[in-house]
Amino acid sequence: MDASSLRAQEETGSGQILVAWHTRSSQARIHDHLLGGSLNNALDRTRAQHVLKADPLAAERARAHRTFLAFAVRHMLAHGIRQFLDLGSGLPTCEPTHRVAGRLVRDVRVVYVDNDPGTVAASQLLLTDVPGVIAVNADVRDPDAVFQHPGVSALVDLDQPLGVLVVDLLHAMSDLDHPATVLTPYVAVLSPNSRLALTVRAGADPRHRETLRGWLGGLHPVGHGIAPLGRWVGSVLAAGVESDLATIAVRVPGKREARGEAPVSG
Repeated sequence: MDASSLRAQEETGSGQILVAWHTRSSQARIHDHLLGGSLNNALDRTRAQHVLKADPLAAERARAHRTFLAFAVRHMLAHGIRQFLDLGSGLPTCEPTHRVAGRLVRDVRVVYVDNDPGTVAASQLLLTDVPGVIAVNADVRDPDAVFQHPGVSALVDLDQPLGVLVVDLLHAMSDLDHPATVLTPYVAVLSPNSRLALTVRAGADPRHRETLRGWLGGLHPVGHGIAPLGRWVGSVLAAGVESDLATIAVRVPGKREARGEAPVSG
C-alpha cells in the first residue's frame, strides 16, 4: 500500500486521525523516506531534505539500523523466539519485523508500539489482513501502559521467550526520560531465553559501551557482544554510522553463561 492508497481509506475506521496526520510532516513517514519507502508525501520529503542537510548520514544510518533489526529478528527466530515486541516502531514498511519473520516461520506474533496516533492508525490499515500482527498506540516510556494494553496482553505471553526490539529509538529521548529507567521494566519481565536487540547512536565516546552494558541489567550479550553497528551488519559504514553501537542480549536460564554463543549469520 502506498501513500495514495492509504489516503483513499481515510473515510474508514480512524479516518479523522489519518486526515490530520497527512496535513503535517510525520517523523514516521520521514523515516520511511530515508529507508527508501513510498509511504510518505511532499511535506515529509521536504522535511527529510532538512534532516539530511543537518546530518548527511541520516539515510545511511536509518538503513543500517534497519538491517540490524532484520538480523536480530532472524537471530531470535533461530533461537526459538516466536513473539516480538517492536518498541518505537514507526511504520511497518521497508523490511519490518513481521515480514522478515514471516519469510522464515509461520505463526509469528508481532506487536508494533508507537506513541503517534496517526502512525498507529496507518499501521493498523497496513496490517489489516496480517494475522497475529498488530500496532498499538502507547508510549514506550510507560511500560505499564504497554503491557496492560489489551492488544499486547492478548498476543504476548510473558511466560514464553519474547524478542524485544529497541532499534534506533533511544536517541529520540531526552536525558529527562532516563533511557536506563525506561528499559529496566522491559528487561525485568523477560522470561528465560528471551532476547533484547538494542542500538544506540554512540559517537566516539568509549564510555557509551559501558553505559549500554549497564542498561542491559541481568541480560548477557551474545555474539559480537556490544559492538559497532558495522560489525553486526557485516558491511562497511561511514565513520559517523560505524560508531553507533548494537547488541543482542539474552536472559540466561539459571547461571548458564551465554557469552560464547555465536550469532546467526545473515
